[in-house]
Amino acid sequence: MKKKSIDLFGILFGVIIGCAIGYFVAISFHDTKENIIQTNTSTIGTVYLLELYKSDNEKETLNYLDKIHNEQLFGEIVHIGKIYYIYGNIGYTLEEVQAIKLEYEEKNIFGNIVSSYIQDLPSIYPKETIEYQFYSDAIYYLFQSLKKEKIVLKEQYYINPINVSLFSNLTLLVSIRNPKIEKELQLNTYKQLIEWFN
Repeated sequence: MKKKSIDLFGILFGVIIGCAIGYFVAISFHDTKENIIQTNTSTIGTVYLLELYKSDNEKETLNYLDKIHNEQLFGEIVHIGKIYYIYGNIGYTLEEVQAIKLEYEEKNIFGNIVSSYIQDLPSIYPKETIEYQFYSDAIYYLFQSLKKEKIVLKEQYYINPINVSLFSNLTLLVSIRNPKIEKELQLNTYKQLIEWFN
């Protein structure tokens, strides 16, 4: 009789420990999957974004965007696969996006800072193609703009812009002097790139 109670205790103890370990593994996996930035690291080819909303429902996403606009804040919808994201800011550094996040929080709009690696997006094209070169250059120009460096567009794109809408954004980024509009253009340039390749 005594032996059965010890076996039952061992089984219960094992189940409890197993559940606890499973819970912590699941939490760890979820945080990694969401790509939420928790460290102050920077990676070449990565942009940082203030993600304000994420849904598979377009109408709900548009309603939330209206809420953001009603607070006189900026938001850009990016559609990737079946998911709609609303981003409020883009930056080359984590600190830059963290500063803007506080402005949104003051108006009760909360979000997470996420990273997006975009450097290799053009690799779907062979390296010798004009498409590969154009999209690689577009990403390079976006990074120059985010770093507040001077952008000099290649002359060939004025004659043969592979993507007219994207090229229009890039030409505006060359000359725009309004920081607010510049940030909106940078985020829209990111949107065009990420939606083109998804």
